[in-house]
Amino acid sequence: MFEFKAVLAAAENLLDARTAGDDCRAAWRALVAAVAEARKAKPQRQEWFEVDCDHLVRRVVGAHGVAYKVRCHRDDFAAVVRAVVGRARFVRDDLARATGVSRTPAMVAVAFLKYHAMATLRGRQFHATTSRFSVEAALAAYAALESAPPALQLAA
Repeated sequence: MFEFKAVLAAAENLLDARTAGDDCRAAWRALVAAVAEARKAKPQRQEWFEVDCDHLVRRVVGAHGVAYKVRCHRDDFAAVVRAVVGRARFVRDDLARATGVSRTPAMVAVAFLKYHAMATLRGRQFHATTSRFSVEAALAAYAALESAPPALQLAA
């Protein structure tokens, strides 16, 4: 977003210089530099969670602006959380087999744990963060999100 603002400011400066009849070479150089910096910047992926009708909803806007959402029912979330207890590391297929929850809802639950620093990803394996992870902490984070007003859920 910063890059866009820099390009916009440089373009406005160029227009102001042109309107005032000033020499525009410096303004053009500034615009070219701002556009070059904006092209270097990597778009950021955005992710947030909300609770809708007993489902944990993971919303993602990818780096190229493509948005999607995936859901995990409250009971599936609890099953995944309980399956993580006692495992030093796990992969999504282990959780899906152990809980009977399909892969996508299992990964929504794991992404929520990761977002709240209760799990980390190393290579292709997830690791429960022992200092932060417990069933109670995970369910409390879900409950806090569920009770938050919709405007605050977006910032979760």
